[in-house]
Amino acid sequence: MMIGLALEPELDRPVLANPTTAMMVELRARLLQPMWYRVFWVAVFLAAAVADAVMHGLGLGPLYFFAAAVITTKTAVLMRRERKRFEHDSELLANAYWKPAAARVIHGAGLVTKLWVALGSDWVPVQVKWMTGMHRAVLRRTGRVWLVGPDERGLVLVRVEGSHYPFSGSVLTEVPAERPADKKEPTDPTVAAARNAAQSLTVLGMQLLGVLVFTLVVANSGDEFDLPVFVGVVGTGWGILFFRLYQAWRPGNLRQLPGLVAEANWVRVGVVVDPFEPRRLGAATATATVRSDGDVSRIVLPHAGVDLLGTMHETGVVWISGPFRGGGPVAVGYPGYPLVAAARVRR
Repeated sequence: MMIGLALEPELDRPVLANPTTAMMVELRARLLQPMWYRVFWVAVFLAAAVADAVMHGLGLGPLYFFAAAVITTKTAVLMRRERKRFEHDSELLANAYWKPAAARVIHGAGLVTKLWVALGSDWVPVQVKWMTGMHRAVLRRTGRVWLVGPDERGLVLVRVEGSHYPFSGSVLTEVPAERPADKKEPTDPTVAAARNAAQSLTVLGMQLLGVLVFTLVVANSGDEFDLPVFVGVVGTGWGILFFRLYQAWRPGNLRQLPGLVAEANWVRVGVVVDPFEPRRLGAATATATVRSDGDVSRIVLPHAGVDLLGTMHETGVVWISGPFRGGGPVAVGYPGYPLVAAARVRR
């Protein structure tokens, strides 16, 4: 199902005049500010493993120390590089306006996408970071992007239809070889987004299992099983992960979301979104009023992306798949775009 609604930026306003784009850029800045704390905790965690190996005479101290040094250094370098690029992006965005351009995908893998972009009369190869396979699917369908830049360094920012986020990119000096879309790349961005949201709970389960396995290895590294170490590390690790789940996801009805999207009983409704406060990872708990054929309902979205909520606010319409019954789960989003979330209806 196609929604017949172009989700594109306004060209007569500065990029950061759009409140959703400004919010997403600010959230990225918040994530990058405490980066050295992350390096510190990586170092502490690995140093504990080194100390454990040395104390128990396993002969693995030098190997653990080398691993700790490599991982900590690589983390620091990547974070510093990301911070510098964000500073360059901020310079580009200052008082900038979006300009439309034709584009097509050369190839993409993971979070790296290479495009042909029309700059004037020339087609220029551009590499873009953080663009997912869902965004590439939209781009393959629409064949257009919006740009800021490139500047004298060849840096450019790219926006895809259905997303407010300015993806970081750069002009390539060499033309990459064209490749067909990977078989695993999604063809329906909405279905893929719903599936990814549900799988976030599986990822958490794998993290919990990883903490358990690591702690078992550490607790068994001596002559006898170290119960206090096992209980302390497992309790602390699981506590942190569950707290992260609550703070970042608050995953009400995520398991039902793929099924609700697959049913595709989409109904267009009017929507008014209440003010919301985004969390650090780009989502929020929000409430909204929806109207359909004179029927007014309130919906609660426990974990909705800022991109989705901003689009709902700007367009005043959204699509809902699922029954309008008090307390029942529904999918809320825009078919054909990676903008979808689980919600509950309450009268």
